[in-house]
Amino acid sequence: LFEPIAFDASGALYKHETGNDDDASPMQAFVKSGLIDIGEGEQFMTVQRSLPDFRNLAGSVNITYGFSRWSEQTPVEVGPFVVSAQHAQHRFRGRGRFLQLTVESESLGSSWHMGAPRFDITPSGRK
Repeated sequence: LFEPIAFDASGALYKHETGNDDDASPMQAFVKSGLIDIGEGEQFMTVQRSLPDFRNLAGSVNITYGFSRWSEQTPVEVGPFVVSAQHAQHRFRGRGRFLQLTVESESLGSSWHMGAPRFDITPSGRK
């Protein structure tokens, strides 16, 4: 497969979909999940630790966790937490029925592929 190319009005050639940066400037990457059910939905759950799963991580990323009681509610955010090759796991406390993940990076040369994160979760009641 070939990378797409383009020309501007002056005839300058641009290769697309190559590299990790915007010339010498970092590119901002941003991903936000939808609401994820924690448990069966009847009980509140407490998340105490996260083990993000990143492959080919160059640089670092920031992860923010959002917790909400109801799907219509705006999540209460915990974080951001910096994830790098040297520091992947982090401890925090978040409680709710739903979880939302936000992953961001904006450092020069940053590159990552996110897999399935793991969490330490315990039931914490119905109210």
